Amino acid sequence: MDGTGAQTTQSNITKGSQAGKPAFYVLDTTNSIKPLIWQERTRPEIETKFDPSKSDTVFMEDQYVWGVRARGNAGFAFWQLAHRVEDSELTEQVLMDVISKMKSLKGDGGKLLNIRPNVLLVPPSLEYAAKKLLEAEIINGTSNVLKGTLKVMVSSQIVE
Repeated sequence: MDGTGAQTTQSNITKGSQAGKPAFYVLDTTNSIKPLIWQERTRPEIETKFDPSKSDTVFMEDQYVWGVRARGNAGFAFWQLAHRVEDSELTEQVLMDVISKMKSLKGDGGKLLNIRPNVLLVPPSLEYAAKKLLEAEIINGTSNVLKGTLKVMVSSQIVE
């Protein structure tokens, strides 16, 4: 809702026109509420099956089985704290646009949400491009205005 009560549409996805480019994410992890949450339901416990009277595997095959029993759930907490960029080159302009878009997101009543992006999450294929973009002092002979604005995090779990 905007300040007048009218519904407005906002998105946390930027889709470019270069199909096949790896996706990356800009996150705000500065708040106590995180973009992703993990709810632990049962703490992980190691379970063993050593007793032949209770385990067919031990009795029949002489194999001892180990495992971990745990329960939990993961999900999105506050969708505005995570922004996905897909089918787009990782460039200075794209990052500046996403950061600006995240900082200008508003909640109910048109109030700014005070989002402060601080992490760039990339797949391994974008690691060095991200570091060059966010850690270099000078790029192509000019000062790098993005230096130090986001921390680069690399995860092989986001490879598509």
